[in-house]
Amino acid sequence: MKQPPNFVGTDFFEGKELMNTDLKLLNLRETNGQRSKELAGDLAKSNEIELICATLNNSLILNKT
Repeated sequence: MKQPPNFVGTDFFEGKELMNTDLKLLNLRETNGQRSKELAGDLAKSNEIELICATLNNSLILNKT
């Protein structure tokens, strides 16, 4: 049975809902990806600072002996 041209079936809404969900997932992935990069950058900086502090600390210990 053919439906009138202006009839909007449930498939139309399900498709829109899926597209919306896909976009939300993409946005979430992008946000998480960006946050991961930021955290990795922060971690790298933190590790560099710890390494510098450890190096300075070792130098001080070596200078004392």
